[in-house]
Amino acid sequence: MHASPRLLRHPLIKFIGKRTWPSGSEAPNSHPAAPADLQKRFKELFSSSSTSSKPQPSTTKSSSKQSQSGSSISFWDAPTRLTRPRAYADGEMNAITSGGASSY
Repeated sequence: MHASPRLLRHPLIKFIGKRTWPSGSEAPNSHPAAPADLQKRFKELFSSSSTSSKPQPSTTKSSSKQSQSGSSISFWDAPTRLTRPRAYADGEMNAITSGGASSY
């Protein structure tokens, strides 16, 4: 590419101002197109959903399996139906490799 044609090209998009990240999170509010009754009750609904979304400490056996990384179950503790490889029939493999065209 030559220097002269490159100088003639001007981008059509113009950015206004410097890129900045917001300093804090915005207050939750309802969608402008939400029904009026939902907009009126939004704070009540949001406060009840935010309190119920906090994780509750459980005393079940699965809590003892939690690792430090936060995953609740390791790969090796998964059921065998999820870990054993599935044997595909020849017709299924042909359909997969051809993108489904061989099944018609």
